[in-house]
Parts: sequence; C-alpha cells; structure tokens
Amino acid sequence: MAEFHNLLGSVTFRISQEDFLHYNAYVSKNINKARAKKNTIMGIVEAVVAVLYMVAILVFSPDDINWLLVALAVVLLGLGVFNILFYPVLFPKKLQKAADKAYQKSRYMQNPITLNFYENGFEERSAEIDGDVEWKECEGLLEEEGMFLLHLSHNRCVIVPVHAISEEEAGMVRQIFEKVRPLIKTA
Repeated sequence: MAEFHNLLGSVTFRISQEDFLHYNAYVSKNINKARAKKNTIMGIVEAVVAVLYMVAILVFSPDDINWLLVALAVVLLGLGVFNILFYPVLFPKKLQKAADKAYQKSRYMQNPITLNFYENGFEERSAEIDGDVEWKECEGLLEEEGMFLLHLSHNRCVIVPVHAISEEEAGMVRQIFEKVRPLIKTA
C-alpha cells in the first residue's frame, strides 16, 4: 500500500444502474464509431446489390425465374438491413442487457464508494475494493458527459457521476484534477 500525505478532499457516492449504462454507452460510442460506419456502408452495399440483382432477374428473365437466386438475393437484402440497423438499433439493446447484468453482479456499484484524494494519489474504499492508487499510476483524469473519470488502466476506470455528489464536491474534484494532472502518466 502506498503512503499518502496531505488530504485534499473526499467524496462518497453511489453509481446507479443508469450511471453505469451511461458510462458503457460513452465508452462503446468511442470504441465502435469506426465499426459502426463500416457496418452501415457494408449494409448499404449489400442491400443495393440485392435489389439490383432482383430487378435484373425480373427484367431479364421474367418468364423463367430461378427461385434459388431470388432467395439468395432476399437473404443478401436481409443481411444488408441487419448491418444497417445493428449499431443504431440492436447494439444499444445488447449493451443495456450486458450492463444491467454486470451491474446486478457488482457489489462495488451497489454500495457507497469513498474516494480520499491526496497530493500523491487517492484511496478507493467500497464493499469490494480497498485500494490505493498513486497519481503516477493513473492514465487519465477527465470530466466527460456528467462523469468524472479516473482511468487507471486500459480496462479499469473509476466513475464518479457528477450528479451523485454536491456542487461543492464537484468543484473540489475539478480543482484536484487540475492540481494533480501533471503527475499522471499521460500528462
């Protein structure tokens, strides 16, 4: 455990199920932007090719239609529509289901979390975690979309919903972030 000195402030809060879903949507939006664009483009191409293929079948051989080719064109059209709708319609539902399941399993998020901020790091205290993190181990400090985010690694982030703390505490966290930002890895 790290030895901390000079307490700068402390906040205690809870992460609601909605907060956790909001965080997951924020993260996946940034990660999946390129994939969503690629999927949509592929879906449009598939749908256009399928429609053109069906039109060609009907125009060039209206009396002798090969139903197997029509079925393949319909399948291709279905794949195109699926790819077009996946990220805007289906992915958010899958994300919500996964986030809800993860939230229900987590004692960490369902109980109060306390962060004690010091000049050289912070303590995280909760039902599941009693941890100490030095600022030099932290990869980023952000305030995004109503959340304070303390990025500890590629797949670990402490979320502090701004609405879950008082305005005074939010101001204090902003001041602490400014003060310690030069000490973190990405500074």
